[in-house]
Amino acid sequence: MDISGFADNTPAMLPPPGVTPNFVNPESIAYQPRIVICTFMPLMFIFLGARIYARVCMRHNFGFDDVLAIISSLVVTAYCVSVLMSLDNPNGIHQWNVKLSRISESYLKNSLVTQITFPLSAASVKVSLLVLYLRIFRPVNAARYIILTGTALISVFYITLVIVAIVVTVPKPGAVGGWLFSVYFALPHTRALSGAAGIFGAITDFFVLAIPMSLVVPLRLATRKKIGIVAIFLAGLLACGCSIASCIFRFKMNDTEDQTWSGMPAYSLGVAEVTVGHICGSCPVVAVVFKSLINSKQVRSVLSYFKSSGSGSGSAGKKSNEEGKSPSPSWWRLPPSRHGAAGPLQVYVPGGRLVTLKSFIRKAYQTSTGTRPQKSVQTGISAWTDFGLESIDMDYHGQLKKTYSATRAHNNFTTDIWAGPGGESTDGKVRAHQDVAAVV
Repeated sequence: MDISGFADNTPAMLPPPGVTPNFVNPESIAYQPRIVICTFMPLMFIFLGARIYARVCMRHNFGFDDVLAIISSLVVTAYCVSVLMSLDNPNGIHQWNVKLSRISESYLKNSLVTQITFPLSAASVKVSLLVLYLRIFRPVNAARYIILTGTALISVFYITLVIVAIVVTVPKPGAVGGWLFSVYFALPHTRALSGAAGIFGAITDFFVLAIPMSLVVPLRLATRKKIGIVAIFLAGLLACGCSIASCIFRFKMNDTEDQTWSGMPAYSLGVAEVTVGHICGSCPVVAVVFKSLINSKQVRSVLSYFKSSGSGSGSAGKKSNEEGKSPSPSWWRLPPSRHGAAGPLQVYVPGGRLVTLKSFIRKAYQTSTGTRPQKSVQTGISAWTDFGLESIDMDYHGQLKKTYSATRAHNNFTTDIWAGPGGESTDGKVRAHQDVAAVV
């Protein structure tokens, strides 16, 4: 009997009653994971690139969480490549339209690679995100213990999953039937592992999301600022939704023998889960890059142009000039003894603001716990030095150095404030230190 001829003319699964196997031009849904991979993988690398740029070029504070993010991106890429290699070869086609000969040893080995790289991808994404949270919320003891415990549990579970998958799937040396029989007899175990991975993945995704939510929501912050911070972390709800849907489709796939067809939604959602999770891990860092871009002079000039384009040229120019300056307090006047008649100080000094999420969170926790900031100047500018952080924006220092002390070097500047709230001359000196915290 010709074994090869038999395998080329036999379907890998008995078709339903009344259905004839189609080996020539079968229907395929392999496009589903392809679309997800082609959509989210480029976004993942864009966000990763922005994150590395922020850490290396903007703040020079590349950390261990960034190393883990890079490693995670490589593991996720390996998972996506293994999924792509199996599409139409024969995944995506009804199994009764697949020749038995196409269930080859190379296909089974690639399926094992997919089964291994998914838990490794999920583990690396979640651990890198938890390490980022550890960097942000390190001063909070309870958060530190929860994050470390969660990291240990996630690592142990997924590594155990990988080891068990290898043990039950890889054929023993000299085993009869090789990979085909080994995978067939391991199928009940691999289905149980797939279901366990789906349930654990959904639970841990919500666990990872709950950590920043539970720490940010109770803080005494302005509503607008709290909503902005919460929105950054709530992007993780997308990954949670993908993990829940992936878990559902994993169990649906386990209830049918048509694995090459029913596995496509699970593969698609698995890819979305790890890629979206990776993107969410970069959001707290990339948010600062986007904010810096929006606040750049070029973007502001473009927005100012479009704002004034609907008005007359004269009124538009006047409006633009008025919008470009912050209103100066009426008490900022130069003393007559130095500059003749007292007049307003025509210098634009942007207000201090936090430029990093880490410094913002830590300042908020200082305020919520009742710890007062150290006042370093008479005008009320607060320098938060408890963690070696400053709450004053880099643009603030840059503007003041340019206006008052262009010849000063390094990060310190000194300037005279000539008049106080009552118009009297104070001759007090203000010294601020440009020790702005690194991007989270």
